Amino acid sequence: PQVFGADLLLSAQTDLLGTNPRQVVFSSVSGQQLLQSTAPADNSDVVDWEALSLSDSAEAAADCLLIRGAGESSFVQMVHPDDRHRTRVYPEEGGFRLEHELFEHELEKGVILRARIRAAWIPASDDAQVAVDLYSDFVRSELPLTT
Repeated sequence: PQVFGADLLLSAQTDLLGTNPRQVVFSSVSGQQLLQSTAPADNSDVVDWEALSLSDSAEAAADCLLIRGAGESSFVQMVHPDDRHRTRVYPEEGGFRLEHELFEHELEKGVILRARIRAAWIPASDDAQVAVDLYSDFVRSELPLTT
């Protein structure tokens, strides 16, 4: 299937003692239905999907979110499970706002933190399986150590 996407690699480092490097990455995506993955802790290929119902906002309990619209493509966004984060989802007119809060812990001098986010537009006809395959590849990918 044709997949169009991008990876975001975000790094934080400081020369200061005890700083808070918290960053928020957000996306506004059009769509009608938002699903979150229910991946097991062992990161196996078995992933189920559940609808995330929103009135105002909700904290997503998943690393992988799938947004379906009326067109021929769906949108999937995921944060690598090794990268500590918190994800919130807000309804917007005609879609959703996804916010990923990264680097929640204090950063020590000289330490480099990295976080990875992957986003892709995928065929709507088989979006759940394509999203699972992308997530599985993402989970198994090595963290790039070059800057």
